[in-house]
Amino acid sequence: MTLAVAHFVLFITVIIRVLTSRQMPTENRIIWAVVAWFLPLIGSILFWTIGVKDNRPIFSGNNQPPPAA
Repeated sequence: MTLAVAHFVLFITVIIRVLTSRQMPTENRIIWAVVAWFLPLIGSILFWTIGVKDNRPIFSGNNQPPPAA
């Protein structure tokens, strides 16, 4: 029962994160939502390992690279 609740919470979290992401193109949001819907556990794991990394902005603000450290 606990695993089922954890699985459901993970699925809902991924769906909310995908649908509310403004950085992600619409096509990617649709693909991630479909993957999470049809493969809830595997899709959620893939989203948190691959999808989140792919959606970070490369540059921020005025498209200038970050300053060198």
